[in-house]
Amino acid sequence: MAASVVLHCFYIDNCPLPVRRFVCSTNVAARANGYRIYVAFPRISQNDINDSTLTISSLILSNPKPDSFHLVQTSVIGNGSPYHPNLDAFNASLSLDGSGPYAYVEIPQVHATKQATSIIDQDVSIIDLAAFTDYNIAVLGSETVKVDVKGRTALHEMKFPDTTVNYDKTVSMKGT
Repeated sequence: MAASVVLHCFYIDNCPLPVRRFVCSTNVAARANGYRIYVAFPRISQNDINDSTLTISSLILSNPKPDSFHLVQTSVIGNGSPYHPNLDAFNASLSLDGSGPYAYVEIPQVHATKQATSIIDQDVSIIDLAAFTDYNIAVLGSETVKVDVKGRTALHEMKFPDTTVNYDKTVSMKGT
């Protein structure tokens, strides 16, 4: 009598990735492989965020007050990933590279295409006047200023479960 082989097949519903939609296997361990993408999605998402770029194309600080200023900033987010997720709006800290934050801004929701534009136009409270003073001294006295932009946000991609990512970028800007 010939040995029988049980072939396990299942369908990955609405899978957006360039993988076979039908996954077949002769054993239970391999059957789980079709679900690895769901387990790995948070890591893949974070890696894509880490690999993205942030360029500030214009920045205007106006209406200065002792504890606030108005910020109009245009940034370009570069995304080399084949995926183009949506990132929720989030609060991000601004600081000189390696220093404590001088302010928090709301980064607007963005659809991370290959080159996505993000515009911030808001009043910003200064949370650390000494750190903000150091930022201004660096801008006025240096050719290049590095600013850290840090926050956490939700990432949405097709029908994958939402995942939270850390946004941690250092941006080089021209001083005066």
